Amino acid sequence: AIGKAPSAEAEQEWSMTLSELWDLEMGEYEGSPVAIDVKMTEEAEAEARRWYAAHTEERNRENFMPGLIGPWSKMRAYFFRIALVLYYLSKIQKETKETKVDLLAIKRASILMDYFKSHARTVYTRLYHRKDDRLAERAITWVKEREGRRCTARDLMRASFVKKASEAADLIKDLVDRGWGKVEKEEVGPNKQEVRYFVFRGGELEF
Repeated sequence: AIGKAPSAEAEQEWSMTLSELWDLEMGEYEGSPVAIDVKMTEEAEAEARRWYAAHTEERNRENFMPGLIGPWSKMRAYFFRIALVLYYLSKIQKETKETKVDLLAIKRASILMDYFKSHARTVYTRLYHRKDDRLAERAITWVKEREGRRCTARDLMRASFVKKASEAADLIKDLVDRGWGKVEKEEVGPNKQEVRYFVFRGGELEF
């Protein structure tokens, strides 16, 4: 039942599980502990690639909600971290004898990511949009329609999103902080003048 405290047996089993996770050994290099590489089985890798491709396609849709670009980008890493945790949990619980991250862990991670996505959509849709949220979403929609999907601070001023250079710089920083793109530098003209561009991260993501 909701709100019911876990049984003593469940608490004991969970405590033992955490202890076994804590006791997992790291690698060693020249006497110092180092991370170890954990591979996936062929089936697990194929399923992970399928999930990653579908996630990438979803994120790159033209009508994708701008507010979700940042969270969706972070979920690429979360997926594999969660799969790794689930693999070791199933290994400690004797659900698998596999020495590599298996298909079960990947499928379970996919289910959890769908759960997190559904809640993220609900929360971001219902959140109150502040003035800077609306400005950022209008700006990113405008950038996505430009050639090369990029702009300078001056471009933002010319398009009347902001009036001052400092405001344009702040807006670009905000777009980057939201995970919607990055700043790239380019030398233009005969004098090789350096120009800073905000570039929308809308290209296809690689596995």
